[in-house]
Amino acid sequence: MTQEEDPTQRNEETVRKEKPAGLSVWIFLFVVVGLAGAVHWHFNTDRGLPVLGSDDRPLAQIEQDESLEAIVEEVVPEKSESEATHLPAPVRESDAVPSPAEIKTSLIEAVAGPADAHGFVLGDESAGTLRLESPAFLAGKRIPLTYTCYWDNISPPVRWGGAPPETKSFILLLERREEGKTPFLVWSVFGIENEKKGLSQNIQPSQEVAEGIRAAQNDYQNTGYAGPCEPNGVVPYALRLLALDVSLDLPAGVSKEELARAANGHIIDAATLPFVHYFRM
Repeated sequence: MTQEEDPTQRNEETVRKEKPAGLSVWIFLFVVVGLAGAVHWHFNTDRGLPVLGSDDRPLAQIEQDESLEAIVEEVVPEKSESEATHLPAPVRESDAVPSPAEIKTSLIEAVAGPADAHGFVLGDESAGTLRLESPAFLAGKRIPLTYTCYWDNISPPVRWGGAPPETKSFILLLERREEGKTPFLVWSVFGIENEKKGLSQNIQPSQEVAEGIRAAQNDYQNTGYAGPCEPNGVVPYALRLLALDVSLDLPAGVSKEELARAANGHIIDAATLPFVHYFRM
């Protein structure tokens, strides 16, 4: 009786001979392909680069193109869907046709620069020779209480010189210039003829003033002189003199906007006298 061979006793050589030769090859290829895929995924997908085969450009060219696209997007932002699909509201006829005064101011500003807080535009061609001073106080110093609401509340005396030869009239403004706030007009007179070299104190026009001097409205909506009246702190003010090459044909009591529109285009020089007010007896 032939003794059967115990399967557990077969040696490794017999096992290797009986295994299919192709199985090891397929296992090896499967492992290699899997490792290659993992390496490719790590060095491409995780780093934000295109998947192999989706872009044939070199890496340097891809980075350069993406930088250019980012610059273009920053300079010319892509319109949103609402911006691309919705047209602006139609312009009304009243908005499309400005008044002659608005056209005049726009043209002057285009040449001479923007208007000041009260609408007056001083051209770049200004002479720069006009000077303004007061015999009652020095530039940059405290104005006496006589010219404030704490005493007589009368307008201060002023004098000027150096007006351009073509000057026909003057405008005198008094404004409060607090830091961080729009200058506030507290007094405005016009119709000052070119022969005059100054004004005496206590010019307080309500409507008509002697010698043709007229008052325009201030930001208090009246035509009177309103001297400094702040009880606390040091408040800056300024007197401004505008030289015009025309005599303004305006009635007393006009608004500052009307005065500015009539003066713009004719202001040939300007001078400023700054001062401060603070209450001290």
